Amino acid sequence: MIEEDFDLYQMIAAVQQAEVDARHCIEESERQRA
Repeated sequence: MIEEDFDLYQMIAAVQQAEVDARHCIEESERQRA
């Protein structure tokens, strides 16, 4: 595997994880508001 590809893959994985965390945070705040 090329080094740059690995860095790009890690960056994409981090972005996807951040989206999951953000979605969970929004769902949690909506649940508390209800």
